[in-house]
Amino acid sequence: MKFYTPEISWHERDPIFTCDFHPTIPSKVATAGVSGEIRLWQVLNKSPAATNSKQKHSAEIEISFVSNLKRHTKSVNVVRWNSDGKLLASAGDEQVIFLWNENDIKNQKTLDNEEYENKENWFAFKTFRGHLEDILDLAWSRDSNSLISGSIDNSVIVWNVNTGSKIAILKEPKGFVQGVVFDPLSATYAVLSTDRCLRIYSTTSNKCMHKVNRIQLPKDGELAISTRLFHDDTLKSFFRRMKYSPDGSLLFTPSGCLELDEKCVNVSFIFTRNCYHKPCLYIPHDKPSIAVSVCPFKFELSPKKENEQLIFDIPYRFVFAIATEDSVFLFDTQKLTPFAYITDIHYSNLSDLSWSSDARFLMISSIDGFSTFLIFKENELGKVYVENVDTVETIA
Repeated sequence: MKFYTPEISWHERDPIFTCDFHPTIPSKVATAGVSGEIRLWQVLNKSPAATNSKQKHSAEIEISFVSNLKRHTKSVNVVRWNSDGKLLASAGDEQVIFLWNENDIKNQKTLDNEEYENKENWFAFKTFRGHLEDILDLAWSRDSNSLISGSIDNSVIVWNVNTGSKIAILKEPKGFVQGVVFDPLSATYAVLSTDRCLRIYSTTSNKCMHKVNRIQLPKDGELAISTRLFHDDTLKSFFRRMKYSPDGSLLFTPSGCLELDEKCVNVSFIFTRNCYHKPCLYIPHDKPSIAVSVCPFKFELSPKKENEQLIFDIPYRFVFAIATEDSVFLFDTQKLTPFAYITDIHYSNLSDLSWSSDARFLMISSIDGFSTFLIFKENELGKVYVENVDTVETIA
């Protein structure tokens, strides 16, 4: 694994709030932030001959501009591709959601800057209005028929993408909604807000099935103490970006805390889909976590030691990344000890994480206006798990 921070002006060095790799084209990524513009980029591996072997952290990737998407007039807080990558949703401080689609016009110069040439031309073909304040997070359903949005107006809206109508307006949260995510199995969706509560909703009824904000912990082996599970609105972050595992079996949530021995410990939680009412595991951090991203592949289990017990009763493992304010930790679900740790790579707080669809890149965005890429070699994360097949594919 190597890391590389390109010295390019992603958005004229304005803060970057969000990034998202295309779900089917590994080389395409979208970024956005304070500038109000959404930009698409191409990220390619460079040939070995073009790499200077004397460099400690060699620039093994080449980044080129693809397109500039202009419609927002204020900061863009989140961009998210739908499942097939034909649509891009964006939202921010102007309380509006735009859906973008590509048309057939290619190679158009931008109107205000002849230096940039649009290799692709995208246009906002739908506008959803309903929130009263800034929108901080978006999530697509797997079939792309529904979209959920969370706002600092303390509400969540479930949208019908085809008609633009509101399926449901949820006002149970009593704080800013900073994280929303859809279950890949389309049974539930999760909402995380500054009222220190995680809520799990049914996709069929849009009713709150589980409300998780406290847990009972043993003390001195006997007495139970009650502790809150999440930070309140004093946490200095706009985002609490959650993620499900690709099979929907696990939910990873950032911005957790536990009051242990009269001090507050920053943690991230893992929930299982058959036990949403309490986390099954927590991962401690020095600083609050703000985002989790899960690699899109299932990997074969690593060789087990004698009498070693699996943490989760699944025949494969997931690799996931957790971003705190200034660091990124890489874990897998078989051992849950970090196998990589990256820190002090940016001058300001981190804002988002995104894996490429081939698992060769992990992009880390920051409000200092720059982004960092973690670059993985073939098979570095392990062999891809294939169900009911004797042979195992590797990442190309």
